[in-house]
Amino acid sequence: MIKNKKILILSLSTGSGHTRAAEAIKKTILQQYPHINVEHIDMLHYLSNPFKRATVDAYDLLIKTSPELWGILYKHSNNATFLNITNKYSKKIKNFNTKKLHKYLQEYQPNYIISTHFFCTDIYL
Repeated sequence: MIKNKKILILSLSTGSGHTRAAEAIKKTILQQYPHINVEHIDMLHYLSNPFKRATVDAYDLLIKTSPELWGILYKHSNNATFLNITNKYSKKIKNFNTKKLHKYLQEYQPNYIISTHFFCTDIYL
């Protein structure tokens, strides 16, 4: 039954585009299906502070000071070999630093999760 469905929209506030996209998705879902429970959270609030600094702050610094390097990393992020190497080392780190998010997911128990930022999705890969 569609009335009991829960949708969680994840964004990451690195700039405003991902957050605005998430808000627009939520608004559209609620307009079309007002009986569905839709939550939007900024995943930044669910990361440990050291992990937040190591990822988000590093990203901000990288795009401001070395956009060319960010371009290279972005291009390789869809390469299977590159992903296998990075995933091998990052999975344990991500699991440890996202406990707060995992707790929220267990409590909310969404039927569907929509992500507007690759990092939100990457946590589960």
